[in-house]
Amino acid sequence: MRGYYDGGWQEYRKLGAQDYQIWYTQKGSVYFDVTAYDIDPETGAHKPQAGVFTVQVKNSSNQWVDYDSFTLDSTGHALYEPDPSGLAGRGYYGIRLKTPEGMTSHLTMKMNVWYIVNGTSPVARDLLDNKGATDLQIVNHSTNDLYLSASPEGPYHLGNAETPGTMPAGEYAWIAGTGITGYPGESDGVPAGYNHAYRSAGNTPRKYSQNCYIVKGLLQEEDHQETHSFSHQWSIAPCEYMNTSAIPREVLQEMEYSADTGIFYDLLPVGYHLDENRPIEVSGSSGASALGLNSTLPASVTNYTVTPNFRGTGRDLVTFHVKSDRTAPHDNLFISQYTYTGYTLHFWTKVSYFDVEEDPVRNLCVYQRGDKRAMVGDVAFSDMQGYGVDPAKYLVNGEYVMKDLDDSGVEHPKSAMYYSTPVHPTTVETLQDGLYKYVRGNSGAW
Repeated sequence: MRGYYDGGWQEYRKLGAQDYQIWYTQKGSVYFDVTAYDIDPETGAHKPQAGVFTVQVKNSSNQWVDYDSFTLDSTGHALYEPDPSGLAGRGYYGIRLKTPEGMTSHLTMKMNVWYIVNGTSPVARDLLDNKGATDLQIVNHSTNDLYLSASPEGPYHLGNAETPGTMPAGEYAWIAGTGITGYPGESDGVPAGYNHAYRSAGNTPRKYSQNCYIVKGLLQEEDHQETHSFSHQWSIAPCEYMNTSAIPREVLQEMEYSADTGIFYDLLPVGYHLDENRPIEVSGSSGASALGLNSTLPASVTNYTVTPNFRGTGRDLVTFHVKSDRTAPHDNLFISQYTYTGYTLHFWTKVSYFDVEEDPVRNLCVYQRGDKRAMVGDVAFSDMQGYGVDPAKYLVNGEYVMKDLDDSGVEHPKSAMYYSTPVHPTTVETLQDGLYKYVRGNSGAW
């Protein structure tokens, strides 16, 4: 690992057991895809390599120890994937595959491994905290530790950085020129020729960004002519998200990023009321602007209240308290391309024909994390910027009434998001025209 500071990239520093470890991520797992066989010269059939392939891991004591083993099938192939519970998060920071002794077969092997750098890594912490690095770069190295047994003078151990070998001569002398001179930034590098195969892969970790989003939408409208009323089903969908899916779920849980509980405040337009006879449903978030429920993230409404004539507005304030029903703690997380936490709430309102305003009325709603943890993003600030680019949308009779809703003394807490949307039944204009003509033509009959 190296850091960018003092105007440039500095020398690489070697990472050890305290710096990183094998891990499983949402993007992939650890596995070995191995093919090893000879071809029968008479029949052309594959003769699979016999013997046991041994998986070894490097523990925090810097020792290679046997972890598991497997054999090939009748075609000379195996796809081996270790049990994540026994491998990830155990402090192992190296993994390798040992082939059977005396192997003579053609061998093809693909190894897929994921690592994470520990947040407590001494090297990373020094670069970030003490050196002031603004960026980090990591290079991972992999090598083959080979034995050559086909030579009459052999077997020759070609060696690696830890165990120097004996270089072959004659027709196998070409191997001596295939090595490298050392790891980047290391003076005690690998002698040339001691690695038949050497590969490196680099990655530049960057800080993830956080944001938050809230939207309210109309799911469906019902026109009840027999009762002269409308019913509307609404969806409010707030979420926080990170622009990454690579952070392991266990790390997110330790961060307590998950919104395990939440509070919805909805100031309905004049004349609109919560229909308590219709379903109230909630789930974990399905992502930014997604109004549908997420069946994989169960949640429930623990209680709700209705406050009529809230702060003298003549409007109902409906408050919903929700919680995640995931069995694991801090696990209300939806991980796809990004990482999301939040809720989606569905409920119904009812309004009489005669209470519908002629012009659209703004509906105001607020979502707040139950743990009051601050959210990060363009719509979650402690000042009036929390209302977005047009604060006037949140005025009711010239006042901001949607403030200090939790009685904490903070008018616009960083743990809350605000949303304002115009509400108007889609059929109301035709209906109002019809009612107007009916009343004019039949005055007194109404």
